Amino acid sequence: MLDYSPFAMSFQDGYGKGHGPKHPKPHPTHTPGHGDGWPCHPVPGGGRICHPDFHLHHLVAGKPVHIALWVFFALFAAGVVGTFLVARRVTNKIRVFHYLSALSLTVTTFTYFCLATGLGRSGPGHHVHHGPPPPHTPPHRHDPHPPIGIPETPAPIDVWVREVFWGQDAAHMITLPLFVIQFAILSGMAPLHALTAAIAAAFSGASTIAADHFTSHRRGFHPRKQFIAWTIMGLLFTLGAWFLLFFPGITAARTRRRSTQGLYTLGMLGLVVGWIAYPIVWFLGTGTNIIGVNVQVIVQGAIDVATQLGLVFFILFTHVHDPEDPVWSFPDWIVNARAGTGPDGRGAYSTVGAGDNADNTA
Repeated sequence: MLDYSPFAMSFQDGYGKGHGPKHPKPHPTHTPGHGDGWPCHPVPGGGRICHPDFHLHHLVAGKPVHIALWVFFALFAAGVVGTFLVARRVTNKIRVFHYLSALSLTVTTFTYFCLATGLGRSGPGHHVHHGPPPPHTPPHRHDPHPPIGIPETPAPIDVWVREVFWGQDAAHMITLPLFVIQFAILSGMAPLHALTAAIAAAFSGASTIAADHFTSHRRGFHPRKQFIAWTIMGLLFTLGAWFLLFFPGITAARTRRRSTQGLYTLGMLGLVVGWIAYPIVWFLGTGTNIIGVNVQVIVQGAIDVATQLGLVFFILFTHVHDPEDPVWSFPDWIVNARAGTGPDGRGAYSTVGAGDNADNTA
């Protein structure tokens, strides 16, 4: 198996797969580097392929991606600052959505900073070892009988090696559960259902990261079997999370105020649309090489901006706290500083900066 990148894009699916008919694999006596006089070509990862018509195509990010990554970083960093500014409009006790939103945006901001500085990506040009140039042996012109199993005019081999920005997918393993938890809080669904949906969302993101290890080495709808398997795995976890958001979530939201019901329905639909759009672009890029790296990374970043920033500020600006439903408010021991010792020995709490004559008991 020849590794084309740290993501193990191997040429294990057959020899001679290119723009022509499939030919049998070389005879076992065909030794790479010496073989039948065919020129040998180094490939990323230290391996080599000996073939008279071999083409290695590198799909890597260009300058537009590097500029876009810094733009995305700046937008999400501004979003983090914005959540704290909006949080000043309400008291500490009801800032649950603000802190969860700030946490998810901080994860995404950190991710795009890593990508912009060269981390969170693998493929050509990033941590790839190129072996020394192999010796070139001229063809055996005096051997009229080529070894059995090797065609005299083999089909050309085209191998596509892609740079993978797996950091974008890794961030979703954290941000998706955080958004699911926010919508679970908004709907008022049972904590057990909320936890299950969040775990399913996390495993959906983890399946995407695993699929990144099996980037296609062909162009077109020829994804590798391992990629398809992990895609199906991620789809199952996604459907599980959606089921809980649609059925127990909507059922629970119907018991809330009408404005909360509408907010939950619109927000959840926005989350699902972004959740569908992202993997479509990911499949067309990482899975099939139909679209280039520049298009994939920029479009996925735009989906992140529209979905995450859009949902965060949609919730923060439209949600009105219901004083009759304080279940998801922060308890006093989280938002207030401890002051003195209570009658039960556990301590009492007061707001920070309370005057001497203020009632410091919770």
